[in-house]
Amino acid sequence: MTNNCKMAEQLIELRLIDLLSDEQHSLLNQHLVSCIACATNLQSLDQSMTALKESSDHPGISAAYREKLHARLLDELSDVLIHDDQPTAHQRCLPLIWD
Repeated sequence: MTNNCKMAEQLIELRLIDLLSDEQHSLLNQHLVSCIACATNLQSLDQSMTALKESSDHPGISAAYREKLHARLLDELSDVLIHDDQPTAHQRCLPLIWD
């Protein structure tokens, strides 16, 4: 992973939560044109975020089911989620958005 990819990772995280400035957006786009790995990573994360937003907006999902699903996801993803007491360099923190 190059330094440019490390910078792009940080910018991708900011993009996912709509915190990129115009200058940062331009820098990220310049990198994505030449780096298929980062472009693929961004596409995958965008698809995941879209799926999560769509699934949480479904009117037929009860609060109890959402809680059960949330607990199951936490259990299934425990090895990649950040734990406050044991953060690692390989984990990413993504915001949990409940509208």
